[in-house]
Amino acid sequence: MNIFQIAQALGGDDLTSPTIPFTGPVGPTSPVPTTGLGGPSILLQSNVVTLKKGEQAKVEVVIFTDSKEIKGFKFKISYNPSILKVIDADTATPGTQITYQNTFFNQKSNSVSSSGEILFEAAATEGVSTITKRVTAYFNVEAIDNGSSNLSVVKADSALLDALGADILQSVNSITMNVASEVVTVTATTTVTPIPQDSGTPNPSTITPRTGFIDDLGYTNAIIIGTLLIISGIYLFKKKNNDDLH
Repeated sequence: MNIFQIAQALGGDDLTSPTIPFTGPVGPTSPVPTTGLGGPSILLQSNVVTLKKGEQAKVEVVIFTDSKEIKGFKFKISYNPSILKVIDADTATPGTQITYQNTFFNQKSNSVSSSGEILFEAAATEGVSTITKRVTAYFNVEAIDNGSSNLSVVKADSALLDALGADILQSVNSITMNVASEVVTVTATTTVTPIPQDSGTPNPSTITPRTGFIDDLGYTNAIIIGTLLIISGIYLFKKKNNDDLH
């Protein structure tokens, strides 16, 4: 390898290491409702709160007896039937029902009215049991029109009944479903105005970092001049030695 090859191998890339920062995409996220437990509770939860017409969301009914034994429970859920439609969970049975999943308490009533009410009741054949933050029932709702609808547990018509038949229910909640024609996500953009190439000004959209040896002419000139000076020095040193021998 000659002296110029060595000089090029030790070029600008060994002296500069530019980094181009990367920022990941940032955009709005859909809120997820959270439910707090304040004593024996019947609560609603869903991981979707914004829908477009025709889309569906799953709503879960969470029961929590706070370590207290109950022999039965009931709940009433109200919603706006002009905005949301409850999907029938059992098409083999007349009317509209929601899905129930608890083997200890036997289902006594399960109905969804056209006026926007879900009525459900279950009781144990014998004995009592606790329910610890369990999804006891769920249903799907379909967005049928734009607007907003609360799905609310109606406390006055809901209950957690202990062994003596007393209602120990303390907390209920509601969630809000919003229906819109279109969900718009706004992303920030940067516009670069091209500069004509014959104007003598480089186009900022095509400039790349100068990291290579050949890319930086000033650095290249300095290497060449330095190399020539070294060669000149070697030549003069050899010439001086030859003169001294004579």
